[in-house]
Amino acid sequence: MSQTLDDPFAFDLFAQPVAPVEPEATPPPTEEPLARERHWTDALPKCSRAEVEASRRLGSVPTWLFGAMFRAAAPRLLTILRTPPELFGMTSFGWSEVSAAELGQTTDSHRFCATFGVGQPEATLFLQTDASFAAALVERMLGGNGTPPDGLRQVTSAEAAALEFLLLTLAWDVNALLGEPTLRLTSCARWLSFGHFQSAATSDTPTRYLVGTVSLKFAEAVGFAEFILDAATLEAFRQVGSHLLARPVSDPTLALIRQKHVAELARVQPTFSAALVIGLVEATYGELRTLEIGDFVILETIQSVLQPGGIGSVTVGVPETLMLFGELDDEFRLTIQDIVPTLPMLSSEETSMPTEETATPPAVSLDDLAVTVRIELAARRLRLEEVAQLRTGYVLELGCKPTDPVTLTIDGRPIARGELVDVEGRLGVRITQARS
Repeated sequence: MSQTLDDPFAFDLFAQPVAPVEPEATPPPTEEPLARERHWTDALPKCSRAEVEASRRLGSVPTWLFGAMFRAAAPRLLTILRTPPELFGMTSFGWSEVSAAELGQTTDSHRFCATFGVGQPEATLFLQTDASFAAALVERMLGGNGTPPDGLRQVTSAEAAALEFLLLTLAWDVNALLGEPTLRLTSCARWLSFGHFQSAATSDTPTRYLVGTVSLKFAEAVGFAEFILDAATLEAFRQVGSHLLARPVSDPTLALIRQKHVAELARVQPTFSAALVIGLVEATYGELRTLEIGDFVILETIQSVLQPGGIGSVTVGVPETLMLFGELDDEFRLTIQDIVPTLPMLSSEETSMPTEETATPPAVSLDDLAVTVRIELAARRLRLEEVAQLRTGYVLELGCKPTDPVTLTIDGRPIARGELVDVEGRLGVRITQARS
């Protein structure tokens, strides 16, 4: 055996073949990512466009309306709480905007909460207050001093029933002021369920809320109240405020609020232009480009008949915000029969982006493109107080006559001026001033 193994020419039939050892392959070099150039905006807080849109929807707050609603309910509130006006105090902490996630993280259960339905379709208003303050209010209602209870606790079932009666009474007074059942108490609870806000925080669409905090004092009872509104609730209150300001008011307090509201808006835009729309005509850019003094334009569509009993169409604002329709009299006054807010014909969501097939401009002459030209007779400017009074049956003094100069406009932009003429029984315009 050993001889066989020692024989250099012998070999082992059972030996496994030995594979040659190859050197390890070196991995390919990995390219390090290029460092992104830092920008000055990297250190700023990050917000999504959806968050910006959610915040924009909250918009302006009709604080004057909330003040009017509270003043309408204050006399009944002071009577039920047995508090003379000199022992009552209210301080507003202002409004703050919070996200649904921030509201969903609240864990304090020592609060009394209520929800109200607002407007139609119904939006939701959340009201919450400290449980100790709520219990002190009930004691005040029952003839006590309004001393808060010792220690933190939730309101009892009896106290919650008394507070529900108080809120129902206040809602009745507010609806009497508004003239319609706008505010409806839907639920009362001894704590606020934040599941609604937690589910809103996990949705794909960010939801933001407006929280108004008010400090209240009734004799010895001192506490706070918070009002939580979302965009739908705020829009419902805006509509309520618009209806309230639009109708005639006999309450002197409400009339004063309306006067202050109009005065604040007048600082932004004191007057609005008004124009009587005479008619329309279709023209091409080529025809408009060659328009000269002395040329004639024949109206194709008449929108205002300048005679007693004739129809009249008046635009208010630039760009126009209202269209007034009514009947003209012999003194060129318009008795309004209909008011239509002007809206864009095509919303941004409906505007389609150009595709590869439509991105290439068509091979047509720009001079052949047709546009609509509107002929307007300038009326006097309207003060904001007059705009607020516009309603069906209102008689509007236009302060113009058919012989006054007219303006040719495209999308509210003047392109020429002229005078109305009778062209063999058809209404036309002779150009007296044209843009070069």
